[in-house]
Amino acid sequence: MNSPPNISSPLSDKASKVPAGVFETFPNQAITLLIDLKTSSDSTFPIVLAALQPLLKQNYLTTWSEEKGLVPGPITVVGTGNTNFTSAILGPANSNPRIIFFDAPLATLAALHPKDKNNYNKNNSLYASVSYNADI
Repeated sequence: MNSPPNISSPLSDKASKVPAGVFETFPNQAITLLIDLKTSSDSTFPIVLAALQPLLKQNYLTTWSEEKGLVPGPITVVGTGNTNFTSAILGPANSNPRIIFFDAPLATLAALHPKDKNNYNKNNSLYASVSYNADI
């Protein structure tokens, strides 16, 4: 997999390199990569995580961890479709740091109990969507 080029950060010394975005004319523009699982999350999710490791190692991915909180990167990965929130997003395979976030179901967000530790929040769901035909 070819990675985007590195550019010097205007906020750091010239020896320091930070990943550039995918747009040559707007290198600081981030993108969201939606991974729409059509197969079982339990069998597919580990394969997706493994495929994303080269981008993680080069600091291209937005991450979240208890120690650092949210660390923005040029690419934010969001699991949607058959991505299972409990096992995939909250599970140990995607927890330190979290590199895949969840597409929260917008139609049901208001019905969730605020004290439920499995609620969608800014640490696990940076994206929310709804089925236009079913919910609008």
